[in-house]
Amino acid sequence: MYLQYLRQRIPLRTSILQWTKINKGVSGTGFKAEPRVCFKRNVSCKVPSEYPLTKTEAVSYVEKILDIPDCQTLLAEDPLSFINTLSVQTKARIPFTNISFFTREGVYLPNLDESKELMLSRQGGNCSIINVFTEAVLRQLGLQTYLAPSSTFRFGGPRMISHSAIIIKDLVRSGTFHLVDPGTRLPIFKAVSLEFKESSPVQIEHGIHFKYIRASLGAIQGCRKTNLAELEKLRSPALFHFNDGDFWSEMFTYNINESMSPSSSAEVQRNISTDPTGQVLHEELLLVGFPEGEMVDINSKRCLITSRSGNTIRTSITNSDDLLKLVEQFFPCVSSAALNSSLEYFGRCPK
Repeated sequence: MYLQYLRQRIPLRTSILQWTKINKGVSGTGFKAEPRVCFKRNVSCKVPSEYPLTKTEAVSYVEKILDIPDCQTLLAEDPLSFINTLSVQTKARIPFTNISFFTREGVYLPNLDESKELMLSRQGGNCSIINVFTEAVLRQLGLQTYLAPSSTFRFGGPRMISHSAIIIKDLVRSGTFHLVDPGTRLPIFKAVSLEFKESSPVQIEHGIHFKYIRASLGAIQGCRKTNLAELEKLRSPALFHFNDGDFWSEMFTYNINESMSPSSSAEVQRNISTDPTGQVLHEELLLVGFPEGEMVDINSKRCLITSRSGNTIRTSITNSDDLLKLVEQFFPCVSSAALNSSLEYFGRCPK
């Protein structure tokens, strides 16, 4: 049995460093964790941003759309608090969704100007829309930032760059690095300091436990707490860590020593939108957001509403009218025309 194999293979108090040694040659990851921080110190500032956004537009977006008044003063007085507030408000007011990519005409990949309009009109998108735009906003506000390419595991093939996150340099003092990732469907609200040796402090939001684990000098893995039963389904030691007495499954691997330009996000869009292997965004229409602090997760069959404490209410969707009413209730800014077009693409909404 695989569970017996795991129990024999991993002692109860195995650290991530010890597990890496145990796992070497088994998982095929090639990761070697080290108890120190290492960055290519100049990687962030040498990638020019060609994103079509002015400082005036950036300030207007933060103050009017994200509803963070006097944002430049807040940033100057408490940069970390500002970043966390911006992340929370992005989650609350900008939905994570795939409706802009899948239309009745087929797969559509927005360019940077169109991506900008999706954000300014609160239509939202995935990481290639939300994080790329947010990084451009932070640059215009004077922060030193770069986009870090990230990968996700695919059961049907090799890893590919299918995500991007924001790295902020010198946020709280010279030489510090923070990871910010508002462009996911997960309740990740806080900037994460990358100064940890083995793993970051645990974040608990909406019943989900997160932490970040140093997989190698240039790779940070965003992980979610799991259990042996879930790991048995994965059947790959490459996907998890045993850390501080718990099992953690990988969600993203962030390549923090690499940077990508906004135009490079087209590769991320292409990978997500044209290669369905292992990509949940291909399965059906998806809308996730955090209005009023609750996690609202809608697809064409059901709506899940999860409180901050982790209690979930499930509502079944039996027809397109039910779906449209729920979207209008929780995501009133989302275009009904775009929603109907996406429903035609997926063709899965019950009639």
